[in-house]
Amino acid sequence: MLAGMARPVMLVLVSAVSLVAQDPVHNQMAAKEAAREYIKDHLKAPATAVFSKETVCAVNDKGDFAEASGTGTTPECEPAPLNVGTGENLVVYRASVDSQNSFGAMLRTKFLLTVGFVKGKWTFIDQRATVKLLYEACTELSKSYRQAGLLEKVRDCNSEYPSAAK
Repeated sequence: MLAGMARPVMLVLVSAVSLVAQDPVHNQMAAKEAAREYIKDHLKAPATAVFSKETVCAVNDKGDFAEASGTGTTPECEPAPLNVGTGENLVVYRASVDSQNSFGAMLRTKFLLTVGFVKGKWTFIDQRATVKLLYEACTELSKSYRQAGLLEKVRDCNSEYPSAAK
């Protein structure tokens, strides 16, 4: 009789540990699915999207930015937090996506998104779009410096943001 009573207690403990370890609503798989939907929302033909080389990793600020700007390689994928949220619990989603453009040709696009779950909804920072905005601001600022004769302040935006300069 004692052995029969211990078994249910052990099952309850195992279940409690699995619930604490990973929130099914905000876990890595949910972050991956949310990132896929975000990407599909930005494609011309989302129904044609084929995802490959998908990873969900811990954030590596300098390495992720260097990759997005074209000045560095893809950093090693460190284990991501089980529960995705804010601050330390943000994750980076990387993927290659094949999809049709407006003319029906299949194109491959690489995506690099920082993903979080903030105030009850998924949030995304598209690292490559951020780099593009920084590049555009850099070129406009350098143009203004040239016109003002402040040549010492002109920056080489093409070498700072080579991925956006293409």
